[in-house]
Amino acid sequence: MKDLRTNKTELYIIIEDACDDGINDIDTFIFDNEEAARERFESLVKEDKKFLAEEGRNDTIEEDEDSYCSFPDGEYSTTHYWVSLLKTKNA
Repeated sequence: MKDLRTNKTELYIIIEDACDDGINDIDTFIFDNEEAARERFESLVKEDKKFLAEEGRNDTIEEDEDSYCSFPDGEYSTTHYWVSLLKTKNA
């Protein structure tokens, strides 16, 4: 197993936060391959958009290249889905 404290490889971290009725469920995924991380991030966004469409929900969506968030208007603190792709800096 690599000692990540001395690792010179860039890491890509996805943080996923799904909040329902004020209870957060947070998952973290770590990749050493940007393409794999990007594919996983895009898959998570696509899954949420599909869920919203299937439920007939018209949530507010805020997104850019590395971040996505959906939530019912005025309910972010109790109900939201947020995912972000972060990249570590080389030491």
